[in-house]
Amino acid sequence: MKRMTTIPQAELIKCTNCSSYDVCFGDECGVISYAIEVLKQYEDTGLTPEQIRELTERDTAMEINEIHVDEYYCPACGAENNCDQDVVEDNFCPRCGQRIKVRED
Repeated sequence: MKRMTTIPQAELIKCTNCSSYDVCFGDECGVISYAIEVLKQYEDTGLTPEQIRELTERDTAMEINEIHVDEYYCPACGAENNCDQDVVEDNFCPRCGQRIKVRED
């Protein structure tokens, strides 16, 4: 992903104290600076927006719908995983990493 917050680009957007305008845009300069800082943090991760979305989805707990005496199935990948007497102790699927939770009846 091409970096958007290089120093020359960010400097162009920073507040000019309205010296080039007849009207001050007030708080908008602070909002723009904040947006640039947040974008820099995302870019520093080295992840693409698609990768961030995938990680967010994987970290959103999915309910386990099928539990047997000694196994359950991951709702995301379908992997058969071990449990003990219908008690699932995993917080994440060991195969795909999906966050999981036991359905509460």
